[in-house]
Amino acid sequence: MKDYNVCLFVIGPSGMGKTTLVHSIVRRHLHDYPTGIVFIHDPMAQFGKHGCHHYPDAFAWRKAALEAKEAKQPMPRGATLGGNATDVTALVTELGGKLNREDDVRVPILYVTDETSYSTGSGSTWMGIEDNQLLSTRRHLGVGIVMCLQDAAQRTSAFLRRSTALFLFIMTERESLRVDEAMYLAPKTLANAGVTQLEPRRYLHVQMRTGIVAAPL
Repeated sequence: MKDYNVCLFVIGPSGMGKTTLVHSIVRRHLHDYPTGIVFIHDPMAQFGKHGCHHYPDAFAWRKAALEAKEAKQPMPRGATLGGNATDVTALVTELGGKLNREDDVRVPILYVTDETSYSTGSGSTWMGIEDNQLLSTRRHLGVGIVMCLQDAAQRTSAFLRRSTALFLFIMTERESLRVDEAMYLAPKTLANAGVTQLEPRRYLHVQMRTGIVAAPL
């Protein structure tokens, strides 16, 4: 399993450090994989200050890519896109299918939804077709996924069960019990590990069935 073959969920209230953590994941991807690219659904263009070029939506990125191809110029390796998150998911799935195979990943792709509350393709009780397709085939597409949530209840537990790891900032005990169940952990595993008492920029690294794999950083 390659390092880019990940499905990460970063969960916690606003202002706790989620974007800072995701920024470090994006930088590492671009550093570790010279052919790698990053797409971030980021309507607020927060990642523009981190060197990612911003496009109003997926259509604008497609237009720019066509123009760059005709001019024989490279596209920026890091791109933030506004507009509909479902359109960005479809774009990432399409590119992964064109560029990669499970045993031949030429362009490792990292796909980030910086604030999943902006995404309307799935909800707290259902998973949309586009998200289901990407989550089910990401290994074959060479796509790593990072989803940021302010509350685990923003997405159905089926999302969490497809994760390779969770990064949990402070949350209530009630919310932590929901995550315990979704990750097949004993009740109060996360509460007992101190997730309800975490200071800003401190988080727990959690894996399914395993539980805590790293102490608060």
